[in-house]
Amino acid sequence: MILQKEYSRSDFINQIISKPFCTDDFNRDGIYRANKRQALTKIYIEHNNDSFINSIVFDIDTETAAISWQDANIPMPNFITQNPKNGHAHLFYALNSPVCITDNASKKPQVLLKGVVEGLTARLNADVCYTGKITKNPLSPHWRTFWNNTERYELNYLREFVDERKRLTKKVLVKTSENEGRNTTLFDNLRFFAYSVIFKYQKTNDFCGFLSALEQEADVINNEFKPKLDHKEIQHTIKSISEWVWNKFDYETFSDIQKARRAKRTTKQKQIEIDLLSQALMINEE
Repeated sequence: MILQKEYSRSDFINQIISKPFCTDDFNRDGIYRANKRQALTKIYIEHNNDSFINSIVFDIDTETAAISWQDANIPMPNFITQNPKNGHAHLFYALNSPVCITDNASKKPQVLLKGVVEGLTARLNADVCYTGKITKNPLSPHWRTFWNNTERYELNYLREFVDERKRLTKKVLVKTSENEGRNTTLFDNLRFFAYSVIFKYQKTNDFCGFLSALEQEADVINNEFKPKLDHKEIQHTIKSISEWVWNKFDYETFSDIQKARRAKRTTKQKQIEIDLLSQALMINEE
């Protein structure tokens, strides 16, 4: 029998790749790659890589975020990084068996991972738009960090705490935008999905794989519409988003989006952003 040890600061440090994304200020600096030693001094840091998911993080924006796992009756995080000014926190769960997310990897663990993330996001009432790429650095004095002396978790164990009846699915996400129209809802959901996966496919120059991923995601979204959008409309949106994101989207653009999401925007500013993106991608509602 192999005894697991408690997840510690040294485990977190060992988990970080040689040149992770990091930043001290999203609005001022955006995000950028730095060598590991420098990145570990930053306020925010990338905790996974393009091939493996070693940990999952939930972003909770409430004053009682640090104890939200207790309220949700789920396992204790390995550590919690809390903003001492407002109580908002990241809940960090280290995985005992990392999940490979490359195209040739087994899909079963990926599906399990997706289900756990969706289910616990719903149970914790965490931010559904948080991509999990960058986390509050537990080594930074900017945060109040609670190390909970817990072992890494198996995904199958975390799955036991997922309520399938309340699991966050694409149906829930789509419903949040129903009043904006089906084309706009498809556009917004699909473009954010494209932003989240583009770097993985660009790394291997696999545009076909990227296009296939968008087609699958578009089908999931469209299945929630009543009535559904026709095939021509779906393909037009997929073509526009795939070509624009593949050719124009880069780390600087990703950084700008992160800045925008953290900025407080007026209704007018938000509409301007939507109009500009729609124009850039030539999305026309019919």
